[in-house]
This record gives sequence, C-alpha cells and structure tokens, in this order.
Amino acid sequence: MKTLVCKRKDENNTDEMTKCCKIGVDLGGTEMKIGVVDKNYNIVDKITAPTPTGADADTVCDAIAANCKILADKFNIESIGIGTPGVLKNNKVSAVNLNFDSFPLADAIAKRTGLCVKVANDANCAALAESKVGAAKGSKNCIMLTLGTGIGGGIVIDGKLYEGRGSAGEIGHICIEANGVKCNCGLTGCFENYASATALIKYANQEADANPESLLAQKRAENNGKLNGILIFGALKENCPAAKKVLDKFTDYLAAGINGLIYVFDPDTVVISGGISNAGDLLLNPLKEKIRFDIPVVIAKMKNDAGILGAAML
Repeated sequence: MKTLVCKRKDENNTDEMTKCCKIGVDLGGTEMKIGVVDKNYNIVDKITAPTPTGADADTVCDAIAANCKILADKFNIESIGIGTPGVLKNNKVSAVNLNFDSFPLADAIAKRTGLCVKVANDANCAALAESKVGAAKGSKNCIMLTLGTGIGGGIVIDGKLYEGRGSAGEIGHICIEANGVKCNCGLTGCFENYASATALIKYANQEADANPESLLAQKRAENNGKLNGILIFGALKENCPAAKKVLDKFTDYLAAGINGLIYVFDPDTVVISGGISNAGDLLLNPLKEKIRFDIPVVIAKMKNDAGILGAAML
C-alpha cells in the first residue's frame, strides 16, 4: 500500500495524491495557530495569526476562515479540525474569552470554507496528539493533564478521544478537597485550585513570605517581587529547603488527583503538559513516588504543535 504524501496544488499530482491534507486550528484567546497536516501527521505548512481581541463570534470566525483559505489555496484540503477553549454542548461552544455563547463554531466555519469541520476542546486535541504521535504513542488508553493557569485535560479510550456529551475531560474541576477553596466555576475544592501552575506560585509566595531569608524569597526579590515556575525550580536545583517544601505540597495534591483518575480510568499512560512540565525530572521524580500505581507518568512531547495535530486528527 503506498503512502499518501500531502502535495501542493501547483504540483502535478492525481486527486488521490493531493486530497489527503487536513487543517488543524489551535484557537486561543490571543492568537490562532493553523497548520496543514499530512497523512503521516507531519505539519507541512503553518500560520500564526492574532485572534481578534474583544470581537464578536462572527468576526473571530471570519479571521479563522480567512487564514484557513490561505492554506487551502496552496493545498488540497479534506477537512478542518478546530481545538477551542471553553465547553462544548450539542456541538455549540461557550468560551468567555472568545465571546462564544452556545455558538455553532463548526457550522460557521463550514459555511465560510465549504469544508467539513469538526470542533473539540483544545486540551482534548492536545491529548489526542500525544496519544497518536507523542509521549503516549502506542497507548490504547491515556489521560493528559495540562498544568497552566488552571488544569485542562483530555481522555483517550481505545485510541479515540472521549468527549461524553461534548465537554468530557474537565479534569481541573474534580473535587479533591470537599470543604476547600471556592472555584471560579462555582464549586469548592477543585483540583486546579491545588495543583495548577497558579497554585504552585501561590504556595511559593506563601513559603517565601514565611522564610524571607530563603533562596526562594531572594529570587522573588530579584525578579521585582514575582515568582514563576522557572524561579521556583531554579531554587529547587540549588537545594533550597523552602522550594523543596513547596514542591512537596504541590506534588501531594497533583498525585492525589492523578491517583483518583487512575482508579477511574486505569490508563496505560498519564501525560503531563504545560509550562511546569518543562521542569522534567525535577517534577516527575517526586511525583512518581506518590503515584500508587505502576503506570508510566511522562512529560508531553508535542509541545506547541499538539493543538494543531490533535485538531487535524479529529
């Protein structure tokens, strides 16, 4: 069986050889990354463009479609996949930072481009990419956690994205502290309030306040009174006791959430992504000691391409 390779329209190819590309759109609140993906999951062309800030849904869709058309004019495209922030219900997207309120995004882009369009949550798309070509390649079932301002996630079962009725994978809002911190979602004790990058920085600031002579506090002072993941893990590398205490607390909560997810899904692999994951073994080694199962916990590989690839795979 011959391998289909995505070719540009201006090359002399048969329809079979040309119409095998897909567009993946990684839609964010400030920018969109749009790529052409071939059958071998290679990104053969890519555009990064601003997302119209504060614009209405139709204006955002016009921008998505215009950028997709730039690529569709160069390649024969089968379909478009879009990874978007927010929640999907009945194929409609609600995302505050994009002014989507039960908005039929797939239909809107299909009308503008004349192509088949599939939409999924952006974290779900990234999980799908990691399961197919990334850190969980070869795993039939996997879970991915994205540690950022909150905690995003994606669940892959039998090699397919599990979406439930459209919004499955909201891992950040499972409860790990019944009487805990009030979350923006309206619930209390949500996972993301205890194990996100935001939570890590909160713990670090608390520890720096309690230990003003610590290396952690010194690094904060040298950075205009602000801590971030790089500084926290930098202090950890230098054996700062305050930083070690911060990471111990953080990994306690992160492991608690992961252990709960493993009990429910029994995956082959758990993938960690997001900026904190750049710490590598500094994060993984203490975390793995607290995981109660013999299941690989790994760092995501696809990084900034995960959203494009996963969207195209939809």
